[in-house]
Amino acid sequence: MTAESVDEPAELSATAPGQRPRRIHPAWIVALVALIALIGAAGFRAAPGVLMLPLQDEFGWTTAELSLAVTVNLLLFGLTAPFAAALMQRFGIRSVTVTALFVIGAGAALSVFVATPAQLILTWGVLIGLGTGSMALVFAATITDTWFATRRGLVSGWLTDRVNPRILLAAYYALRGVSLLFLPSLLSAEVQPSIVVFIVIYGLDWVATVPPTIALCREVFGDRGPLVFGWVFASHQIGAGIASVLAGLVRDHTGQYTVAWFAAAGLCAVAALVSATIRRHPASVVPD
Repeated sequence: MTAESVDEPAELSATAPGQRPRRIHPAWIVALVALIALIGAAGFRAAPGVLMLPLQDEFGWTTAELSLAVTVNLLLFGLTAPFAAALMQRFGIRSVTVTALFVIGAGAALSVFVATPAQLILTWGVLIGLGTGSMALVFAATITDTWFATRRGLVSGWLTDRVNPRILLAAYYALRGVSLLFLPSLLSAEVQPSIVVFIVIYGLDWVATVPPTIALCREVFGDRGPLVFGWVFASHQIGAGIASVLAGLVRDHTGQYTVAWFAAAGLCAVAALVSATIRRHPASVVPD
């Protein structure tokens, strides 16, 4: 990594007379801290999915009731993102991040007192949704645009620097759709090696769509890319929230998720087609 490929704020770029040059560029420290914060936020946001069966066993709640809390979580997780991006530009990344982590901590602490679906919606739906939404992918996009210049792909996806993001998105969505078609046949009462392989591949494919999406937003909208990506992410989460409720209803009525898996695979095919046909729009033609 060279100085030409990483930018830092102007007040940090100069070296005082007699001061020894830094061996580690501060941008990498920022990237590492951001990664740790993102992992923590993602873990809290996804926790209800792991706790669904234990909550059903303890409280007797239906899948639809639990899915409603997850839906609120997903909606706020997405809808908060563009506002968080604007707040980061206005008040700074540090202030917004600290506030978001406090909200996440409050939601997690209050969850130990949950005894009704409404309380679950308030803690894991509202508080965790708002907090993790402020620490979501827009946070990563803002960090990348603030600290990294010509080699954004090194922190947001190595392939993004080398392959047309439209092709990457089409390939990722196509692979995701094919994986979902095979998922029902991989499920069993016991964990098999095949499902472990699926989890690893699907998990990598799930996050792989983020860097090319950010790259496209930056290509089309220039400096407004992170904010626009926030709204793209918000619309994504609206769909995720709707899908969560529908999948819960499918599970309650049919006893399985097969129909939901196949429907999601079909939507992935549509996403792959749309991604491959996105036209090039240089940022210079976008009006201020």
